[in-house]
Amino acid sequence: MTDRTEIATRLVLQKAVLDLLKDADAETRDVAKFDYTPGAADPVELEGVPLGRVRMDRGRKSATVTDWAALMAFCEEHCPDMLVRTLAINPAFLAAVKRCPEWTDPETGEVLEVPGVHLTESAPILTVTTTDAAEAWARRALTSTLGYSLAPELTEDL
Repeated sequence: MTDRTEIATRLVLQKAVLDLLKDADAETRDVAKFDYTPGAADPVELEGVPLGRVRMDRGRKSATVTDWAALMAFCEEHCPDMLVRTLAINPAFLAAVKRCPEWTDPETGEVLEVPGVHLTESAPILTVTTTDAAEAWARRALTSTLGYSLAPELTEDL
């Protein structure tokens, strides 16, 4: 069985590598946006072995309501059957009972349990943080593995 020190070391080094790759991927994608047009694709091979491809897909169209009052007025005039009237709980009250599912009756002072609201606790959260030294280690490891620097301006000081 692996001891906690070894697991912790793995977690920190893996996070350092993942953080570097995430940043490098974002930077490379920013550069690639200028080299690719929608529909363009390039297969990628390394030593004759197909590794995948890079493709620029067309953007997706989506509509956003920017003026709710105008949309409501349109519906009232042209298609009133598309309007739905709803009954809602005051958001402040809902937020309060989600923190503590009890309500105190202001007239009687009686504390009532609010039905339909249940507190749950999530699983503990493992947090991994890295230092500059871990990032430097990851940068050296990835540079030697990939054969190029992920961010040349940052590795000059290593």
